Amino acid sequence: MDERDRKLLDIAHRQLGLVTRGQVAHVGLDTEGWLHRRQSDHWRRITREVWIRSGAPSNEHTLALAAVLHYGPGAALSHHSAAALWSVPGFRLSPIHVAVHRQHHGGQRSIVVSDPLGDRHHRRHRRTRVLVHRPRAWPQRPVGLLDGIPVVRPPLLLLQLAPWVAPQRLQRVLDNLWSRRLVSGPSIATELEPVMRRGRPGVTALRELLDRCGPDYVPPASNLERRLTDLVEQAGLPPLRRQVN
Repeated sequence: MDERDRKLLDIAHRQLGLVTRGQVAHVGLDTEGWLHRRQSDHWRRITREVWIRSGAPSNEHTLALAAVLHYGPGAALSHHSAAALWSVPGFRLSPIHVAVHRQHHGGQRSIVVSDPLGDRHHRRHRRTRVLVHRPRAWPQRPVGLLDGIPVVRPPLLLLQLAPWVAPQRLQRVLDNLWSRRLVSGPSIATELEPVMRRGRPGVTALRELLDRCGPDYVPPASNLERRLTDLVEQAGLPPLRRQVN
């Protein structure tokens, strides 16, 4: 093992066992040298841009990071997958949603990440579809890092989900994030101000939701409280005062 291999392993250690084609070139490996290492079965291909170190643990989080790395710097886990990573109930990582700023990237609207399982003679593949979103505009702080995976921040997540989920479900997502202090009305308004323009998907639904909540909103402490609140609103009764000592 030479110095280039050590550098590559250091990168893989920080990325759940993954490396990209660009990182391979950055450590000084040419095409022939990288091909030799792949043929020795030390690395397994996930996409045409991403490989995983043989023996590294592989799960949904690994494939999610592979999908983000495939699209390069600036890409991030988004939509339903981001909600799952932020531990919002009712959402799953797969199929994997990735947001890529359309100003900087081209390419496919979807790909498939494929994790080869077993040895080279008895190899099976776990395949997961990746859906690519290309927003026209990003807020100033669109992306954070969670569990080592670039992911859209909670305010942007709400805007992304708004066109895709029913108003009641969007309310529950907001309540979950708000009760965990990941968002608030002012933080959403501040972070999304550059992109909250008419005509963009989800803007109207999110504005209406924030207007209903108001500046002194206190989110329900549980799903049961949320259900009671919905029943009270449907009955036309005065709104509840929550978390009163």
